[in-house]
Amino acid sequence: MFLKQNRIIFLFILSMSFSLLFPEGVTRGLLKNANISPKDIYSNQWALIIGVNQYTEYPPLRFAVEDAKSIQTTLTTQYGFPEENIEFITDSDATKARIEDAFYNLAEKTNKNDAVVIFFAGHGETRKITGSDEDLGYLIPVDGKADSLTRTTLSMKTIKIFSNEIPAKSVLFLVDACYGGLAAAGQYRSNRNLDIVKGLTKDRSRMIITAGKKDELVVENEKWGHSAFTSVLIEGLQDSKADTDNDGIILTYQLFAFIQSNVLKLTEGGQTPQFNQLSTDEGEFAFIDQNIISDLFDVDLSGFGFLTIPSDEPFGALIKINDILIDKKTPLISEKLNSGYHTITISKKGYKDYSKRVFITPNLTETIIPIMNLIEGVVSFSNLPNFSNVNINGKSIGSTPLDNIILEKGNHTIEVNIPGYEKLPPIDLNIESSILYPLTLPRLVPKTKTKAFMRSAVIPGWGQRYYEEPVKSNSFGAAALLSGLFCIYNQVQYSQLIADYDKAVADYQNSGDPETKVASMLDIYNQLEVNEKNTNMGTYVFGGIYTLNLIDIILGKLFTSSGGFSDGKVESDVKVGITPSGPGFEIGIRF
Repeated sequence: MFLKQNRIIFLFILSMSFSLLFPEGVTRGLLKNANISPKDIYSNQWALIIGVNQYTEYPPLRFAVEDAKSIQTTLTTQYGFPEENIEFITDSDATKARIEDAFYNLAEKTNKNDAVVIFFAGHGETRKITGSDEDLGYLIPVDGKADSLTRTTLSMKTIKIFSNEIPAKSVLFLVDACYGGLAAAGQYRSNRNLDIVKGLTKDRSRMIITAGKKDELVVENEKWGHSAFTSVLIEGLQDSKADTDNDGIILTYQLFAFIQSNVLKLTEGGQTPQFNQLSTDEGEFAFIDQNIISDLFDVDLSGFGFLTIPSDEPFGALIKINDILIDKKTPLISEKLNSGYHTITISKKGYKDYSKRVFITPNLTETIIPIMNLIEGVVSFSNLPNFSNVNINGKSIGSTPLDNIILEKGNHTIEVNIPGYEKLPPIDLNIESSILYPLTLPRLVPKTKTKAFMRSAVIPGWGQRYYEEPVKSNSFGAAALLSGLFCIYNQVQYSQLIADYDKAVADYQNSGDPETKVASMLDIYNQLEVNEKNTNMGTYVFGGIYTLNLIDIILGKLFTSSGGFSDGKVESDVKVGITPSGPGFEIGIRF
């Protein structure tokens, strides 16, 4: 206990010393002063970011996806995580299989001097291990099932295995979910000599910070636009408030201390963030602000400057400054901001978010010209007749009338089935820009009684299937099949009975005592009579079903066709023309 108290006092004095050395308004960098490059700490940085709002079997969350987006922005704009090194998975993509595959990718791509951040925003659960008093925590993917946690979710034991298989030097899990059973493997250590940052990160580390304990609920609030945990996490990282010694480096103990105290305050004790180590390794994890070796830190940060975002496309995009949505949209002209670093995020539906960390110099204007790549277009189904069934990329989206559908940039296959019309070929639609794409159909060919009749004449029920009456089709088809099989069975039996009867007659004629053969011969004869009656009955039934099947087509109600779609020009089933050999009739029936 005495040693633990000494460690806390040591850290407090050290933190205060840095604060006195570097007063507010002038930022210094420890790495800059020590002439240590961030690359000396980590060769490369990777992240797996997961956010799930819409679960299949769990209650939906409101801000998990937004939490994930903000974390991605913070890591890429401020802490040097290359965008191509971040795997971003949300909602329907965040299946157990996809998340496991992402872990495999990290295991294959990372090297021993790399750093990895794994962020998860979603549901978590805790349950007792069978036959033990210990808890085990589970992360719930989008397809997780409460009654099958072991099979459909990711347990902390699984997470621990994955973390140890990743060769990277430092791995930190940030889990915005409340659960217990963290599978700790070591005690938290904070008695490090903080003036040698390289020494802090020379050893491996496997650490986890979670939003709260088991039986606690994740708190979300529209005012924050995030959960309490992620709101505080972003504040600690993006605003560098977790950097208590003001040196541009945030270590795990600093981040956790900031998160725990501020989440407790924000939730009024409703959430208690937890920390543990997943291995016995003694290393640390360091978030290194990529601007700490910049000469800009020698600039006096008192006063304010201005931010301008011109009116170039996209017009009317939403703007976040330091993760706070402002009440203005692009174009933004000379927005007054405090001097220093700010993270700017610009977003518009249909475009990929644009984020950049900018330095606002006192009395000067910083101009951002965002390059936003289109990711979505809008497809309109207003030209389709009602009750048209629509499939996009093999997935049914319902029947018209339908609202406009937003599709990502790229090629999409759309299939339309319109009642009363012949099947249409698939429509290939290429989304290239953020415009409205009205769905254009080829010439429609109405279904006709002639085609239906010919189908049913070939196979009973086929015409009803063509007429889009599956119940009738199945009924006629099944009845015809059963009666036909009954006739075939009797025909096979008849052949065998004839052979038996011929043999019985021969035995009767060649027998020295004919009276003994009469009974057998007459019995087979009687079976032949029964077989003949059954065959006739089966034939009559089949004929009746076949006839009813055709009458049903003849008396069936015609489809209501829309001349507007076929322009009144319908291909005829009967064509009259001049053949190569002279005048004549060409009669064709299309199936």
